[in-house]
Amino acid sequence: ELKRRSNVIGIFPNTASLNRLMGAVLMERHDKMQNTRRRILYMTDYNEVEARVDELKVRAQEQRMLLEAA
Repeated sequence: ELKRRSNVIGIFPNTASLNRLMGAVLMERHDKMQNTRRRILYMTDYNEVEARVDELKVRAQEQRMLLEAA
């Protein structure tokens, strides 16, 4: 869902706009999961994502610099 929505937009004008979209998608997904009482993100998965946050931030910065250079 995140990939589909970001492909529609194409290029984000800034980091805040990307964060807003991804946050909205994740909140929507969370609400749906709360209603179904089904867990899709287990603690081990969450910890793995949490451990890679800094790496993901670096990659996002590199992509932003490439877009600005183009």
